[in-house]
Amino acid sequence: MDEEADQYKAHVAETEEEVTSPRTEENDVDASEEEDELFGVPWKVWLGLITLLFFAAGVRVGVLLSKVDDNEISILTSAPPSIQTEKPFFNPTTSLKRTYPLDIESLAEVLLPGVDIFNLNRTAPQYLALEWLVYDDFRILTIEDDATELIERFSLVALYYATRGQHWMYRPQWPNSSSHHCDWDYFRCDENGRVTALPLSESNLHGTLPPEIGNFRNARTICLADSSIGGSIPTELGFLTSLTRLNLKFNNLEGTLPTEIGNLGHLGFLDVHDNQLVGTIPSEIGNLQQLTHLGLDHNIFSGTIPSEI
Repeated sequence: MDEEADQYKAHVAETEEEVTSPRTEENDVDASEEEDELFGVPWKVWLGLITLLFFAAGVRVGVLLSKVDDNEISILTSAPPSIQTEKPFFNPTTSLKRTYPLDIESLAEVLLPGVDIFNLNRTAPQYLALEWLVYDDFRILTIEDDATELIERFSLVALYYATRGQHWMYRPQWPNSSSHHCDWDYFRCDENGRVTALPLSESNLHGTLPPEIGNFRNARTICLADSSIGGSIPTELGFLTSLTRLNLKFNNLEGTLPTEIGNLGHLGFLDVHDNQLVGTIPSEIGNLQQLTHLGLDHNIFSGTIPSEI
């Protein structure tokens, strides 16, 4: 019996050795794997993720740096002067300011000669037009490029502000900062890109006519009838010697009919009836040898009809 017991004990010991030996190796492997993991994720995976994040950050920084060009754009450090008026509805709203080769003061010396820009009301159409050219216009025109294009572009924007373009009957897609002004709505140009017609009748114009209307030296037609334009008729209209048609009827124009109208030797149509014009009818109208239509009724003129007419 003792011999059989010794054999049984030897068999049990061998069995325990076989069972416990693999279990010890497995535990050693598990311990080794635990040492190579963080939060249950192998270190090799963590290393790959960190490398990928650094690569992505480097690409992002490179893209941002490639977009910076100090000669073209700069971040606004201060806003343009506060203007208590409505801007064109499509003006870009951005924190970036396009660098213009001229500032407002330098531009005013060319476009508004003799005007003290520092005393000019910041809500005046002319000042607003200068601001638009400097801050919003991406054509980046200079006098050296095309003086006439710059002057006409400025004058159209001044007309827009002076007559409250935001409230025109048909909201125009202008001033458009990215296109030539001959591509804007409402008017026509010749083959040289010069304004030849301002057909804005029945467009709900308000405000006043700015003197810059006299800058369209190639204009042949100006029709601003059937609106609510007030103020006086600019004497600068006398510069438009190519004009053949001037229609300002059914407005609220005041003051006198400028004698400079007599300079428009090609004028064939002149109508200012149904306004509030006063004073005498200028005899200079007699200089208009091409005139076939003259409408002066329903005003407050005084005196007699000049014999020259």
